[in-house]
Amino acid sequence: MPGGHRRTGQSVREIAFCIRGGRSGRWGFDLLPADNPAKEAASGQGLLENDWVPARNLITSHPLAWQGAVRHPFLAGVRDGVVPATAFDIWLGQDYLFVLDLLSFQASLLAVAPRSAQRTLAGGLVALEAELGWFESQAKRRVLALSSDRQPATEAYRLALAKLLEDGFEPAITALWALERAYLEAWRGAAPGAPAYGEFVAHWTTPEFGEYVAELETAAGEGREAEDAFLEVCRLERGFWDMAWSAP
Repeated sequence: MPGGHRRTGQSVREIAFCIRGGRSGRWGFDLLPADNPAKEAASGQGLLENDWVPARNLITSHPLAWQGAVRHPFLAGVRDGVVPATAFDIWLGQDYLFVLDLLSFQASLLAVAPRSAQRTLAGGLVALEAELGWFESQAKRRVLALSSDRQPATEAYRLALAKLLEDGFEPAITALWALERAYLEAWRGAAPGAPAYGEFVAHWTTPEFGEYVAELETAAGEGREAEDAFLEVCRLERGFWDMAWSAP
Protein backbone atom coordinates (compact mmCIF):
# COMPACT_ATOMS: atom_id res chain seq x y z
CA MET A 1 0.00 0.00 0.00
CA PRO A 2 1.79 3.13 -1.22
CA GLY A 3 3.10 5.39 1.48
CA GLY A 4 1.75 3.14 4.21
CA HIS A 5 -1.70 4.79 4.01
CA ARG A 6 -4.86 2.83 4.68
CA ARG A 7 -8.55 3.19 4.02
CA THR A 8 -10.74 4.74 6.70
CA GLY A 9 -12.08 1.94 8.87
CA GLN A 10 -9.52 -0.57 7.57
CA SER A 11 -7.95 -2.76 10.24
CA VAL A 12 -4.35 -1.77 10.73
CA ARG A 13 -3.41 -5.45 10.63
CA GLU A 14 -4.47 -5.44 6.96
CA ILE A 15 -1.50 -3.24 6.12
CA ALA A 16 0.97 -6.08 6.56
CA PHE A 17 -1.15 -8.26 4.31
CA CYS A 18 -1.39 -5.59 1.60
CA ILE A 19 2.37 -4.95 1.65
CA ARG A 20 3.02 -8.63 1.04
CA GLY A 21 0.88 -8.58 -2.08
CA GLY A 22 -2.51 -9.58 -0.70
CA ARG A 23 -2.53 -13.31 -1.40
CA SER A 24 -5.94 -14.91 -1.05
CA GLY A 25 -6.62 -17.72 1.35
CA ARG A 26 -8.71 -18.98 4.23
CA TRP A 27 -8.01 -19.03 7.93
CA GLY A 28 -9.92 -21.01 10.52
CA PHE A 29 -9.44 -23.12 13.61
CA ASP A 30 -11.35 -25.38 15.95
CA LEU A 31 -12.30 -24.20 19.41
CA LEU A 32 -11.22 -26.57 22.13
CA PRO A 33 -13.01 -27.23 25.42
CA ALA A 34 -11.74 -25.27 28.41
CA ASP A 35 -10.75 -27.07 31.58
CA ASN A 36 -7.91 -25.96 33.84
CA PRO A 37 -5.54 -23.75 31.78
CA ALA A 38 -3.44 -22.59 34.73
CA LYS A 39 -2.55 -26.16 35.69
CA GLU A 40 -1.31 -27.13 32.25
CA ALA A 41 0.52 -23.86 31.63
CA ALA A 42 2.42 -24.33 34.86
CA SER A 43 3.23 -28.00 34.48
CA GLY A 44 3.74 -28.41 30.74
CA GLN A 45 1.30 -31.35 30.86
CA GLY A 46 1.83 -33.90 28.12
CA LEU A 47 5.51 -33.11 27.54
CA LEU A 48 8.23 -35.70 27.75
CA GLU A 49 11.72 -34.74 28.80
CA ASN A 50 13.18 -35.16 25.31
CA ASP A 51 9.99 -34.72 23.31
CA TRP A 52 8.81 -31.77 21.24
CA VAL A 53 5.80 -30.78 19.18
CA PRO A 54 5.78 -29.08 15.74
CA ALA A 55 4.35 -25.56 15.79
CA ARG A 56 1.28 -26.60 13.81
CA ASN A 57 0.35 -29.06 16.57
CA LEU A 58 1.07 -26.93 19.63
CA ILE A 59 -2.51 -25.77 20.15
CA THR A 60 -4.01 -29.26 20.03
CA SER A 61 -1.16 -30.63 22.16
CA HIS A 62 -1.74 -28.03 24.90
CA PRO A 63 -5.49 -27.30 24.81
CA LEU A 64 -5.75 -26.25 28.46
CA ALA A 65 -2.93 -23.73 28.26
CA TRP A 66 -4.32 -22.41 25.00
CA GLN A 67 -7.82 -21.97 26.31
CA GLY A 68 -6.38 -19.97 29.20
CA ALA A 69 -4.89 -17.59 26.64
CA VAL A 70 -7.94 -17.10 24.45
CA ARG A 71 -11.00 -17.56 26.70
CA HIS A 72 -11.47 -15.27 29.67
CA PRO A 73 -14.28 -13.52 31.59
CA PHE A 74 -12.92 -10.18 30.32
CA LEU A 75 -13.52 -11.26 26.72
CA ALA A 76 -16.94 -12.65 27.55
CA GLY A 77 -17.69 -9.33 29.22
CA VAL A 78 -16.73 -7.44 26.07
CA ARG A 79 -19.04 -9.71 24.09
CA ASP A 80 -21.92 -9.32 26.54
CA GLY A 81 -21.36 -5.68 27.45
CA VAL A 82 -20.66 -6.18 31.15
CA VAL A 83 -17.05 -4.99 31.20
CA PRO A 84 -16.98 -1.51 32.78
CA ALA A 85 -15.57 1.23 30.58
CA THR A 86 -12.92 1.96 33.22
CA ALA A 87 -11.64 -1.64 33.11
CA PHE A 88 -11.59 -1.62 29.32
CA ASP A 89 -9.67 1.64 29.31
CA ILE A 90 -7.07 0.18 31.67
CA TRP A 91 -6.66 -2.76 29.32
CA LEU A 92 -6.49 -0.46 26.28
CA GLY A 93 -3.76 1.68 27.84
CA GLN A 94 -1.70 -1.35 28.80
CA ASP A 95 -2.16 -2.96 25.39
CA TYR A 96 -0.84 0.25 23.84
CA LEU A 97 2.34 -0.15 25.91
CA PHE A 98 2.50 -3.81 24.92
CA VAL A 99 2.38 -2.87 21.22
CA LEU A 100 5.22 -0.40 21.80
CA ASP A 101 7.26 -3.25 23.29
CA LEU A 102 6.21 -5.63 20.52
CA LEU A 103 7.37 -3.14 17.88
CA SER A 104 10.87 -3.12 19.40
CA PHE A 105 10.85 -6.91 19.75
CA GLN A 106 9.80 -7.47 16.15
CA ALA A 107 12.36 -4.98 14.81
CA SER A 108 15.10 -6.89 16.62
CA LEU A 109 13.69 -10.18 15.35
CA LEU A 110 13.71 -8.92 11.77
CA ALA A 111 17.39 -8.08 12.10
CA VAL A 112 18.27 -11.75 12.70
CA ALA A 113 15.55 -13.35 10.57
CA PRO A 114 16.29 -15.65 7.63
CA ARG A 115 15.45 -14.26 4.23
CA SER A 116 12.29 -16.35 4.02
CA ALA A 117 10.73 -14.58 7.03
CA GLN A 118 11.83 -11.02 6.35
CA ARG A 119 8.89 -9.90 4.22
CA THR A 120 6.28 -11.07 6.71
CA LEU A 121 8.09 -9.48 9.65
CA ALA A 122 8.70 -6.21 7.80
CA GLY A 123 5.03 -5.94 6.87
CA GLY A 124 4.09 -6.64 10.45
CA LEU A 125 6.31 -3.81 11.65
CA VAL A 126 4.54 -1.30 9.43
CA ALA A 127 1.21 -2.56 10.75
CA LEU A 128 2.33 -2.25 14.37
CA GLU A 129 3.44 1.34 13.89
CA ALA A 130 0.08 2.19 12.36
CA GLU A 131 -1.66 0.32 15.19
CA LEU A 132 -0.03 2.67 17.67
CA GLY A 133 -1.56 5.61 15.81
CA TRP A 134 -4.95 3.90 15.95
CA PHE A 135 -4.60 3.40 19.70
CA GLU A 136 -3.70 7.07 20.11
CA SER A 137 -6.77 8.19 18.16
CA GLN A 138 -9.00 5.88 20.20
CA ALA A 139 -7.52 7.20 23.43
CA LYS A 140 -8.27 10.76 22.32
CA ARG A 141 -11.88 9.83 21.56
CA ARG A 142 -12.25 8.17 24.97
CA VAL A 143 -10.44 11.02 26.77
CA LEU A 144 -7.89 8.50 27.98
CA ALA A 145 -4.41 9.62 28.97
CA LEU A 146 -1.87 7.08 27.70
CA SER A 147 0.64 6.52 30.47
CA SER A 148 4.12 5.02 30.30
CA ASP A 149 3.56 3.15 33.57
CA ARG A 150 3.44 -0.56 32.94
CA GLN A 151 1.43 -2.78 35.23
CA PRO A 152 3.17 -5.98 36.40
CA ALA A 153 1.58 -8.13 33.67
CA THR A 154 2.71 -5.71 30.96
CA GLU A 155 6.23 -5.49 32.36
CA ALA A 156 6.42 -9.27 32.64
CA TYR A 157 5.55 -9.53 28.95
CA ARG A 158 8.21 -6.97 28.03
CA LEU A 159 10.89 -8.85 29.96
CA ALA A 160 9.79 -12.18 28.49
CA LEU A 161 10.04 -10.86 24.94
CA ALA A 162 13.57 -9.61 25.63
CA LYS A 163 14.53 -13.03 27.00
CA LEU A 164 13.07 -14.77 23.96
CA LEU A 165 15.30 -12.70 21.69
CA GLU A 166 18.29 -13.93 23.68
CA ASP A 167 17.12 -17.52 23.23
CA GLY A 168 17.29 -17.30 19.45
CA PHE A 169 15.18 -16.83 16.36
CA GLU A 170 13.09 -20.02 16.53
CA PRO A 171 11.63 -19.55 20.02
CA ALA A 172 11.16 -15.83 19.37
CA ILE A 173 9.30 -16.27 16.07
CA THR A 174 7.20 -19.03 17.63
CA ALA A 175 6.25 -16.68 20.44
CA LEU A 176 5.32 -13.96 17.95
CA TRP A 177 3.08 -16.37 16.04
CA ALA A 178 1.51 -17.63 19.28
CA LEU A 179 0.72 -14.19 20.69
CA GLU A 180 -0.73 -12.92 17.42
CA ARG A 181 -2.85 -16.03 16.91
CA ALA A 182 -4.01 -15.85 20.53
CA TYR A 183 -5.01 -12.23 19.98
CA LEU A 184 -6.96 -13.11 16.86
CA GLU A 185 -8.75 -16.08 18.38
CA ALA A 186 -9.49 -14.27 21.64
CA TRP A 187 -11.26 -11.44 19.87
CA ARG A 188 -13.07 -13.80 17.52
CA GLY A 189 -14.46 -15.43 20.63
CA ALA A 190 -15.77 -12.04 21.75
CA ALA A 191 -17.49 -11.29 18.43
CA PRO A 192 -19.54 -9.41 17.55
CA GLY A 193 -19.06 -7.54 20.80
CA ALA A 194 -21.51 -5.37 22.70
CA PRO A 195 -22.32 -2.04 20.99
CA ALA A 196 -19.80 -0.19 23.16
CA TYR A 197 -16.99 -2.50 22.05
CA GLY A 198 -18.05 -3.79 18.64
CA GLU A 199 -15.70 -1.46 16.78
CA PHE A 200 -12.71 -2.85 18.66
CA VAL A 201 -13.70 -6.47 18.09
CA ALA A 202 -14.19 -5.87 14.37
CA HIS A 203 -10.83 -4.11 14.14
CA TRP A 204 -8.97 -7.12 15.55
CA THR A 205 -10.76 -9.92 13.69
CA THR A 206 -10.28 -9.15 10.01
CA PRO A 207 -9.57 -11.97 7.53
CA GLU A 208 -6.38 -10.16 6.55
CA PHE A 209 -5.08 -10.39 10.08
CA GLY A 210 -5.76 -14.12 9.88
CA GLU A 211 -3.63 -14.32 6.74
CA TYR A 212 -0.78 -12.58 8.54
CA VAL A 213 -1.02 -15.02 11.45
CA ALA A 214 -1.00 -17.95 9.02
CA GLU A 215 2.19 -16.65 7.43
CA LEU A 216 3.83 -16.32 10.83
CA GLU A 217 2.98 -19.96 11.50
CA THR A 218 5.01 -21.05 8.47
CA ALA A 219 8.07 -19.40 10.05
CA ALA A 220 7.49 -20.75 13.57
CA GLY A 221 10.14 -23.05 14.99
CA GLU A 222 10.11 -26.68 16.03
CA GLY A 223 11.79 -28.03 19.12
CA ARG A 224 11.64 -27.88 22.87
CA GLU A 225 12.62 -24.20 23.10
CA ALA A 226 9.89 -23.24 20.63
CA GLU A 227 7.38 -25.28 22.59
CA ASP A 228 8.45 -23.64 25.83
CA ALA A 229 8.02 -20.23 24.16
CA PHE A 230 4.47 -21.16 23.16
CA LEU A 231 3.58 -22.15 26.72
CA GLU A 232 5.16 -18.97 28.07
CA VAL A 233 3.00 -16.88 25.76
CA CYS A 234 -0.10 -18.76 26.93
CA ARG A 235 0.78 -17.91 30.52
CA LEU A 236 1.48 -14.25 29.71
CA GLU A 237 -1.72 -13.84 27.73
CA ARG A 238 -3.75 -15.20 30.61
CA GLY A 239 -2.01 -12.82 32.98
CA PHE A 240 -2.78 -9.87 30.73
CA TRP A 241 -6.51 -10.64 30.69
CA ASP A 242 -6.44 -11.19 34.46
CA MET A 243 -4.85 -7.78 34.90
CA ALA A 244 -7.71 -6.04 33.12
CA TRP A 245 -10.48 -8.12 34.69
CA SER A 246 -9.24 -7.53 38.23
CA ALA A 247 -8.89 -3.77 37.77
CA PRO A 248 -10.84 -1.75 40.36
